[in-house]
Amino acid sequence: WMHGGPDGDYLYIGEPDPDKRVSLELIKIGSPGDMLFVDLGATAYFDAGTELPAFPALPSQVSSLQGGKSQSDNAVSTMLQIIGGASPPNPGFMFGAEVHGNIHLSLLFLYAQVSAELGFDVALEHVTNPPGGCVQPDGSFGLNNWYGMGQFFAWFSLDVGLHVDAWFFHGDVDLISYEASCVLQAGLPNPSWVRSEEHTSELQSHHD
Repeated sequence: WMHGGPDGDYLYIGEPDPDKRVSLELIKIGSPGDMLFVDLGATAYFDAGTELPAFPALPSQVSSLQGGKSQSDNAVSTMLQIIGGASPPNPGFMFGAEVHGNIHLSLLFLYAQVSAELGFDVALEHVTNPPGGCVQPDGSFGLNNWYGMGQFFAWFSLDVGLHVDAWFFHGDVDLISYEASCVLQAGLPNPSWVRSEEHTSELQSHHD
């Protein structure tokens, strides 16, 4: 939506919050529980003005694989949230998009499920109150207090297993369960920084 008034001028086409993005269904075949179910979609947003929403956190399926974070990782996350969630908000613009998909195949006693998500978020803001620890020794921050930051993330999950229906056991047995994610976050200029992280998780012979 568009807003103009004493409290600020801004244009929001969706917002970073997953529930407030512009969504698009690209492909949908079948329904959950069918032998074949395919669901592919995308979401996006673009916001500009004197007041911006908070910079988005990483999707839960990506952040859950990060596990314990080092102090430097926590500092990066804190910086993103302080700058991207300032009060009062910083003026500027931000945009982002993601594509997600899910394929489930169930054939006789075999099943397979593949899920994935790929996305990014970018913001350029005029930071009126820079975090104290980020101001340079000469008192400067960014380029005349304009600062850019962004993140790219990807997540992939694969499950392959057996449907078991016997007198001694009834349920699904995972033969292979694999999950991976990668994250790239950056900010610039003055200070300029880049952080990347990759994680994988593999589990075999698990039953429900």
